[in-house]
Amino acid sequence: MNWLCLYALSLSIASSGAIELPRGLQWGIATAPGHVEDGLSDLWIDWAARGYVSSFAQEVNPEKRLEFWSAPDTEIEWMDRLGVQWVRTGIDWGRIQPSENGEYDESAIQGYERLITRLKKNHRVLLTLFHHSLPVWAMKRGGWSEQAVLHAWEKWVQAMARRFGARVDGVITLNEPVIFVLMSDGLREWPNPEFRRGGISLWDWNPWPIATGRVFRSLENLKSAHLSARAAFQSVNPETPVGIAHHYSKHRNTGHFLARMIHPVIVDFMNWEFPESIEDAVDFVGVNYYGSELFSVTGLQEDSDREVSEAGRAVDAPGFTELLVEIRDRMKSRGRSLPIWITENGVADRTDQLRLPYLYAHLQAMSRAVDQGVRVEKYFHWTLSDNWEWGDGYCPKFGLLEVDRNDLKKRKPRASFYAYQSVVRDQRISDDQIKAARDSYLALRGKLRPICRGDEPTRGLNQPRWVPWRGSEVSF
Repeated sequence: MNWLCLYALSLSIASSGAIELPRGLQWGIATAPGHVEDGLSDLWIDWAARGYVSSFAQEVNPEKRLEFWSAPDTEIEWMDRLGVQWVRTGIDWGRIQPSENGEYDESAIQGYERLITRLKKNHRVLLTLFHHSLPVWAMKRGGWSEQAVLHAWEKWVQAMARRFGARVDGVITLNEPVIFVLMSDGLREWPNPEFRRGGISLWDWNPWPIATGRVFRSLENLKSAHLSARAAFQSVNPETPVGIAHHYSKHRNTGHFLARMIHPVIVDFMNWEFPESIEDAVDFVGVNYYGSELFSVTGLQEDSDREVSEAGRAVDAPGFTELLVEIRDRMKSRGRSLPIWITENGVADRTDQLRLPYLYAHLQAMSRAVDQGVRVEKYFHWTLSDNWEWGDGYCPKFGLLEVDRNDLKKRKPRASFYAYQSVVRDQRISDDQIKAARDSYLALRGKLRPICRGDEPTRGLNQPRWVPWRGSEVSF
């Protein structure tokens, strides 16, 4: 453990005082169909049935997720109590178009219309169109790398714009497109056209115009998918803000000379190339930020100097400030100026001991970026309730609410629920709140806590392993 990080954390938080949050900032909570909807026979149910989802088969009612389809009021009532102005949710392409014949399920469309109407009673709705789940039939056709799938998407978004375009307050066309392509086409750790896990093909990574590999064909088609979706929704309401939610990390390297050489290539691929290529066709920069990633010559490596979440990602609040400023500066260098929406930020932590200092530290980091002239308009926390987390299944707990999987209508609010509720209400974090979170976290140093990742950084565990709390840097 790096004792300098611990000392810096203690000294800086102790002297920081209250955190005054940016006035006018709008607050939200984020979720998605594949995380919370029951009755959804999607790619992830198929992937789990093949045995490729950790922490799934041994769980109670795993296929029901959170019953957000059949009983959405359970979640929505807690959203109402939280007091957020915005809810980020989505519609699932596969539920609406379960087969390739082009027919859309009218009952599914009406179900989403009812859901949005209910949400709109107390919230504005930011609607996501693609959130890590293609229809099974589309993946069988080759996924995003195939023109037939792109053409089906273009027809679908036109139809969805006619039904939902006047109902919602903003649209995210694609959630983390680079992550999906990397994990699906690139590493085959997520659902992919081969319908099996592992077995990377270097041919899929061929970037050249002749016989371009699946990875780069998918990325190009996803750019077209965004453009067509934006055009469709803004043809209904030209004032609707439309963008993507891109996964940004603060990428660090081990210092090995080869790691330093490949570092700029990794950062450009992961952070910059895709969102900047469509910069003229977005109305905001959507930022999903969870922490930093440490690269060695052989790939991802756990950062031993920083605390990590249950999902294995290093906590790096100072990196959040640096990233937001860098996004602004890169835009400015090209004569662009777009507002930034934090479309996801949160931490997996069933103990709720890390979540409070994480939340406070990242809101402070965001505020410091605003103080430097970065235009942040909205912040969406990920997420309300513990849910299905893709290949990790139900092991990582991101929720402000704990879920009783034996009775999916039961929720137990964690202390972080009330903390975020207070943030939304008061627009500030008091010195007492900061001190209590700091003291509680630092008292855990050396005690055991669960983590859902093992030696393979892209795969989760069926049961968490127990490691010591590091008590290292989570804030300024």
